[in-house]
Amino acid sequence: ADLSLYSTSGKQMRVIEFSNVPAGLYSRQVDLEDVEAGIYFIKLEIDDRNIFTRRIVKQ
Repeated sequence: ADLSLYSTSGKQMRVIEFSNVPAGLYSRQVDLEDVEAGIYFIKLEIDDRNIFTRRIVKQ
């Protein structure tokens, strides 16, 4: 599974890879100090499925 962070202009800002993770609930902290405050889109890719959401990463 991969989690990608995109700006509202569509630029990929970060990719976080999850390797060999069994099914379940997970939480992970990501250092975003170098990312400007604003609204970003998050794409979670699991196998052949993509899940998108919009989030305010920092204020």
